[in-house]
Amino acid sequence: MTTPRHKLIEQQRLQLGIGIVEFARQIGASVSEYRDVESYDSEPTIVLPLKKGRSLAEILGFEIGSLLGAGSLPREAPVSSKPRHVILVETRRSLGVSTKKMADDLGFDEGFVHTIENDRQALETYPYEVLRIVASYLKLDPKDLLYSPSP
Repeated sequence: MTTPRHKLIEQQRLQLGIGIVEFARQIGASVSEYRDVESYDSEPTIVLPLKKGRSLAEILGFEIGSLLGAGSLPREAPVSSKPRHVILVETRRSLGVSTKKMADDLGFDEGFVHTIENDRQALETYPYEVLRIVASYLKLDPKDLLYSPSP
């Protein structure tokens, strides 16, 4: 039987000797937000913003893709040198989809699509599940967006 993700996170934090309050502060989360991460397996993927998830993974020594269930990036796999927001625009356009249609199809406001296509950091403020939904719609592997340069 595999250890649930939330238990692995808790075990690693305890092994490092970091208290919950301190750890929450280090990743930029509230204590209650972080307690949920250690209580529910889906919390890092459907609630915790990706930026905080990256901090959590880095501090605990987890690979972000594995932590989120996307799988790790093979060492030999090329990572696009294009920033994530550029990949989004180019892929959407290549599919012949307008920002309005994409937003309607996803159930988001059109402003969301404009934001993620123009702000390099926008997807970092959403949970991984949002990134996964966008990637799926654009027929991309979520790792293409997870590992593309965003800063």
